[in-house]
Amino acid sequence: MRDVVADYGMDPGKLVMKWRDADRIVDRIVEVARGRAQKGSAFLPPSETIETKASEPTLPLEDGNE
Repeated sequence: MRDVVADYGMDPGKLVMKWRDADRIVDRIVEVARGRAQKGSAFLPPSETIETKASEPTLPLEDGNE
């Protein structure tokens, strides 16, 4: 997990490398990944944001095939 943090530049202050708790490191990876995924979402209409897409139910295709 520390390799992921280092390879993707998720620890500019070099604090995560000192942490011993794996859950804490995973939480940091998720936090940074979500922040990067949402970057620029302020410029999208509300229907295009990541939070909206994640909560939308998936609909079957309308081409007649099931």
